[in-house]
Formats: sequence, structure tokens, C-alpha cells
Amino acid sequence: MKWNSTRNPELSITLKDALFKGLAPDGGLFMPATETHHVVPETVSLVESAIHFLAPFVSPDITKDALSEILQDALNFEIPVVNIAEGMYVLELFHGPTLAFKDVGGRIMAGLLSAVYDNPEPLTILAATSGDTGSAVASAFLGKPGFRVVLLFPSGQVSEIQERQLTTFGQNVTTLEVHGTFDDCQKLVKQAFSDVDLRNAVNLTSANSINIGRWLPQAVYYHHAWNQLQELHPKSKPIAAVPSGNLGNVAAGLMAMRHGAAFSKMIVACNANKSFYDFMQSASFEPRASLRTVSNAMDVGNPSNFERIAALYKNDLQEMKNDIYATTHSDAETCEAIKSVYEKTGYMMDPHTAVGYLGWKQYQAESGSTEPVVILSTAHPAKFGDVIQKAINVEPEMPKRLAACFNVEKQSIELNPDYDAFKAFLQGMK
Repeated sequence: MKWNSTRNPELSITLKDALFKGLAPDGGLFMPATETHHVVPETVSLVESAIHFLAPFVSPDITKDALSEILQDALNFEIPVVNIAEGMYVLELFHGPTLAFKDVGGRIMAGLLSAVYDNPEPLTILAATSGDTGSAVASAFLGKPGFRVVLLFPSGQVSEIQERQLTTFGQNVTTLEVHGTFDDCQKLVKQAFSDVDLRNAVNLTSANSINIGRWLPQAVYYHHAWNQLQELHPKSKPIAAVPSGNLGNVAAGLMAMRHGAAFSKMIVACNANKSFYDFMQSASFEPRASLRTVSNAMDVGNPSNFERIAALYKNDLQEMKNDIYATTHSDAETCEAIKSVYEKTGYMMDPHTAVGYLGWKQYQAESGSTEPVVILSTAHPAKFGDVIQKAINVEPEMPKRLAACFNVEKQSIELNPDYDAFKAFLQGMK
């Protein structure tokens, strides 16, 4: 398998190079250079389905046996499909070390990079985060020899617990508290990858979903959910509802759909940051400044992975609409959904999951669909205890590994969203 750029189909590089470069030289995102038609079999385990899906993409750089070891180590936690109402299921992706769905991509990426990195100089991994990416990536690479992690998060724009997670790792993890938005953080990372002088001086790669090592592995849990729904509802045409910000999660789901996870519709549920929703209505993609919401991990005004979705569908809006249904929802709607679901079912949704639920309810009302739905639950509700408390007057139980980060001293370096200052910091790292 070779990899090209969303902006240049003539580019052809190896998996190893794509993993290390993160961003293509022309600023595009890496995609498989050739379409594969392998189908993941049904009724296999999470790890087995992950092997079936990923093996053709990582060969020959990583053997199937080596991939199996990586996945058995990375996916060492459950990803249950929970039935909370008739025909409505939640895929709980928050049982990993940092209690967020990005543990899946982060841990698999760490394994892939460890398998192919053979440079004596340390590899610096950059990750801009609007909430959960940073802690998942830091946890995945914590203490790994040959790797150091630099996290960038927008000051004051993540939940208190998320901030504690991001700033208490230590060891080979450095956290930059940027006085700006997530888009500012992401822009700094992209500028770094486009800076030839910096790349010649410092070994860099990205752990955001712009990196194929973080992005593509997310497809494996769609297969996992699909297999379980087929056992519960044979011959059904399930729907997936995906709370969406930077669009990496849903882009991975669309890849899964092409390899056997035949969801009949992918619901892209946005909060007030609705650049993609507006595109689906108008065919015009217009990035904008991000807005703060209670579902902060989705506060992205210029989603990077739009390029991947556009590339998958060759910019054909009608083809996209055949597979995708986009929605947008306010904070008030989100909080009301948390309350409604809890009162009706006793199930506690975090605000991101609630946005996914709202997307499905809107699609169901408009289409009249009676097919089963799986809503991707991307984070543990305790990460957003203040939002949950206001919505249902119940405080989520705090998992021990979350509570532990309050007993560690915060470590972060404040930074203005100035590229020259960021570049100087990276060049000065030892």
C-alpha cells in the first residue's frame, strides 16, 4: 500500500514515511493511494476485526503478526455496545486509560510508530487538542523510549478535568497552554509541519487525526459495532450517529463503510460549530472561527478531515448525501437531551454523546427510519461533571484514574499563538 495526498493523487510514499511526515508536503492529508476492497468478516472479536481491516493498509511495513501484537496490547479494554432503549444502542468508547474514544487511535498509533521508528534521535510528537486527544496521546506514549510528546491546548477552553489530565503527565510529555482557540493550536502544528527548516532540525510527527496512524485505526470500532448489531438485528441496516468536530471520527467511519461495516447512514452531528453542516446544505465549505460550547471537544471551526471526506467522494455532494446526514445542535438542546435520556432510561450521556443522540432523533423524525442506531459515546460523563450536574442535578461518579490527576501538580508552559515563539520552543527542546 502506498499513500498519496488529498491535494496530489500523484504523490506516492510508504506507510512509514506517511506516519513520520504526518502532513503531506503540499499541506494535504494522506490517503490510501489505491482503493482496497477487502471486507472485514462478521462475528469476529474486536482485535480480529481490527487485524482484518488494518493489515492490508500497513503491509509490507508491518507484518500481520507484528500488527496482531500491537493490537492485542492497544485494545486491552472493552468497547461495549449498550442497549438503552428499543433499537437504540450506545457504543461506549470511554473505557480506555484516559476515558475517551481517542485512546483507541492513540494507542494503536503508538504501537505502529514504535514498530517502524529506528532513528537514534528522539521523535517529537505534536498534538493540538480541544479536549481528549492530548491526554490519550500522552498516555499512549508515556515513558516510551525515543519519543517525546508536545501537547497544545486552548487555555480556559477545556473542562477542568480535561485540563488536569493534560497537565499532569510529566516524564516525556510537555504541555503548552495556548492563549487562543483550538484552531490556533491546530494552525501552529500545521505550520510546524510545513516549515522545512524546522523539519530538518527536529524529528516531528503529529498525533492529531491529520496523521493516518491516529486516524485510520478509528475505523476498527465501527466494524466492532456493526458485528454486534448484526447479531442482535440480523439483516438490519443500522445507522451510526457520530458527534463530530474535526471530522476524523466520521471520516474513519466512512472508510469502515467501504470495507464491510455497511451502515445505511452516517449521521454527522455537529454543535454550534457547523462548517460541515453548512457545506452539506450549500456545497460551499467556509472555515470560520470556532465557538465555545458545552461539547468542547467538537469546538472546531476549520475541521481538517473535511479534506479526507471530500477526497473519498471525489467532491461529489450528492454521493456524500447518499451516505451522510448532517445536523447541528445548540447547547440548550444538548443539555435538554442529557436530561431527557436520563429521565427516560437512567442512562447518563456526556454532552458529546448527547449531540450524537440529537442527530439521530432529527434523522429519525425526518426519515421515519425504524432501523437500529448506534450512537458513538466518545467520553466518560465524569469528564463533564459540571454540565451533567446542571442538566440532571446528579454528579457523575468519578473514576479513580480521573480523580488521581487532582493529586499531581499541574505542569504547563503558557504560550501565545505565535508561530515564531512555538518554533523557538521546539528548536530549544533537549
